Amino acid sequence: MSAPEPILLGYFAMRPWNRTEDVRILPPQVTDMCNVGRMRMSANGPPDWTELWLHNDFWLYSTEARAWAAAVDNSNLHRLRAELSRCWDGTPGSVESGMDQYIACHVLLPGSSLQCVGRRFDWHLYAYRMFPVRFADGKEAPYTIQGEGIQPLPADYLRLGLDVVSQEIDLQFCYSPLDCNGWYQDVAVNGYCLLDQLETAFELACHWSDGKYDANGSYSGPAEPGPYSIVEVWRKRGGALCL
Repeated sequence: MSAPEPILLGYFAMRPWNRTEDVRILPPQVTDMCNVGRMRMSANGPPDWTELWLHNDFWLYSTEARAWAAAVDNSNLHRLRAELSRCWDGTPGSVESGMDQYIACHVLLPGSSLQCVGRRFDWHLYAYRMFPVRFADGKEAPYTIQGEGIQPLPADYLRLGLDVVSQEIDLQFCYSPLDCNGWYQDVAVNGYCLLDQLETAFELACHWSDGKYDANGSYSGPAEPGPYSIVEVWRKRGGALCL
């Protein structure tokens, strides 16, 4: 089907999914859960990452370096932000600029040429592109996305598939029904618990956005309350960095 080009929103690091730790009965082809909604779960993302205030309006990171640093150097970044904030001279953006300088000097992105001499970082680096449409009440409508100032997607990212995500809070991703509501049982998903076909994503976005309430006023589905967006999920090739 014909659709507008998705727009890059940013980057985020998440811990890899472990099938042995998941009590659900998942399709055998699913080897890695890469759904967008997983980033809102504290067990998957970096500790207290929002308190670093390095994320953009989409609650992602505008650069790979910021996203990766929030995961692998989280404690130092929290201490650095506290120190820079205490010394702040009132210049807008100076705290974030100081943190970016630290990141540039001390944080190495995955895939660098540094020799691996120890353990493997338990993180994967993702990128997300969203289609400029939104679905509410079972209807599709154009949606303006301001994606300026975001690092272009590097060539070493692999497209994993499409996710349909609720956005109860305007720009913040909330739930991925393919994962959160068990729709992996009713819809054909790939090895990342994502969709391969854009047409299927549009159909599900329309269906899930058309939510119903019972006589008591409780939300009854078919998934989570909308509105919904369609997101293209990418992941940096080569796995995580060894140090």
